[in-house]
Amino acid sequence: MKNLKFLLFIICLVFFLNVIFFNCSFATLYIVKDQEGYNICMTNKEDLVSEYEKFGYAVWIL
Repeated sequence: MKNLKFLLFIICLVFFLNVIFFNCSFATLYIVKDQEGYNICMTNKEDLVSEYEKFGYAVWIL
């Protein structure tokens, strides 16, 4: 019974860590800045970022 609880704990731990790190590691966050260095917006939409790049804004990728 003790081994079963330990095994269940390990499975739950691996599952939750996988969910946390899987979602965070593939999320790309873009920060759009104007010519003076002020933040315009923060987004994860790549098509919106490409529109800002056409207008000459600086894009930082986190």
